Amino acid sequence: METKNETKTRCMSGKNIFLLGAILVVGLALRLSLLAWFSGVTPQIVDENDYIALAKHFAQTGNYATEKEFVSLRPPLYPVMVAKIFQIFGDENFQAVRGIQIIISLLTTILVYGISRQVPEIFSEKGALYATAFFCFYPSIVGMNYLILSETLFTFFLTVVVFLGVYFFRTGSLYAVSFMGVFIALGALTRSVLWLSPFPLVLFIFLFMSGHSIKKRMVAGGLLLLFSMVMITPWAVRNTRVEKTFQVIDCMSGRNLMMGNYEYTPLYHAWSAIQTPKPHDWHTLLVRDFRERNPGESFFKKTQGEKDKLAGRYAIRYICENPGKTFCRDAVKACCFWQLERTFPAGAVRNMFGFERFENNKKLAVIFLSGVIQLSYIFLMFSVILGMFSWHTQNYQNAKTVWIILAFLSCILFYFWGIHSIIFAHERYHLPLIPILSLIAGGFWVNWRENLRVLFSRKKRWIPATVFILSICIFWTVEIFMATKFMF
Repeated sequence: METKNETKTRCMSGKNIFLLGAILVVGLALRLSLLAWFSGVTPQIVDENDYIALAKHFAQTGNYATEKEFVSLRPPLYPVMVAKIFQIFGDENFQAVRGIQIIISLLTTILVYGISRQVPEIFSEKGALYATAFFCFYPSIVGMNYLILSETLFTFFLTVVVFLGVYFFRTGSLYAVSFMGVFIALGALTRSVLWLSPFPLVLFIFLFMSGHSIKKRMVAGGLLLLFSMVMITPWAVRNTRVEKTFQVIDCMSGRNLMMGNYEYTPLYHAWSAIQTPKPHDWHTLLVRDFRERNPGESFFKKTQGEKDKLAGRYAIRYICENPGKTFCRDAVKACCFWQLERTFPAGAVRNMFGFERFENNKKLAVIFLSGVIQLSYIFLMFSVILGMFSWHTQNYQNAKTVWIILAFLSCILFYFWGIHSIIFAHERYHLPLIPILSLIAGGFWVNWRENLRVLFSRKKRWIPATVFILSICIFWTVEIFMATKFMF
């Protein structure tokens, strides 16, 4: 017979399943209503049109190429997914792509719940629901479902990696770490920023895999590297042949590094270097530098991969020659990684996303949209900062494992933050981290009074938390001033 406590636990679990289902149903209803709004809205962002062009050519010919040549400028997985959708539902059926992305987003929502339930020392059933709801209804995450961009798919793959990583550190399962390598590779083939992550993760496993022998740590790290590299290698071989130089995922890393680190990189919004006019644009300076260093050779006979390598070397030379200026730029880029989310407000101002339908009421609609997005983001970030500095567990038997899991989540955050601070940062780049941020925020709000007590019990906790909050508020204030100055 069941005890009273067992019956109570079972009933609570049933209620929890019902509430999770309610979150998913409401999330689906919200997304379907917005899907109807986007009917007839054509993609207008440059990256969207690039993905669509690659997808159409792949759907028609089976080649990852443009009309002129095979290319490696963008990772292949997202354009291939869009191509398959076009083949099934019709050429340029953007609503079908958006519908598939809605399904992927809801699957990611379920994963967020699954991650939180693996750490019951921090997340009660209520806390798991908080985290799930924060992600499911986060405005920019919902909005990304309707753009032909890789964010939704990449966020799903990264969340699977987090789920498997938490399960691995909890159980030591070699199956989990093997599949973790597979999904790291799938994520890297969607957004190349992830392909280097197995190396720091292997080091993390070796140093912090609690309660296991050195032999098992080495086996786990080896499996992670093996499965990720096996998945990536065929594409890397193809790229290397096409570009006539070693290329792993795409030909964007060198030029992105240069755009974020050359003479005319803007101090604020370094990503806007792509719009710098001649003769100060990165490409003109790269051509000039190549001709000075290699007289008689033709820059334009180089493949895109070779040009990318030249751009990367140019950037590294500039960084080495200008360490002080680079440090200042990187500090600003580090702030810009967490800048206020501008994609949808900026697009709405430009009559994108169907906002031309508002006609005379457009200004009010933009203000409303901006308010919803920015207030949601500010709430989440404050919750994350407070949550990170008030983490604690009352189950001391499992405290070591829990802290390793929390360190694992933190390392993923700092990996993305660090990489983009060196190259260039845009607010879109922090969106794939929203599942992790939602987990931290949910952990804080489930027992916020106790967490605040822990936070303010020690100076080592509340002082850095206050510094973080004040610093980011100052940065956001500057952003709001500049945005309102030029918005209308």
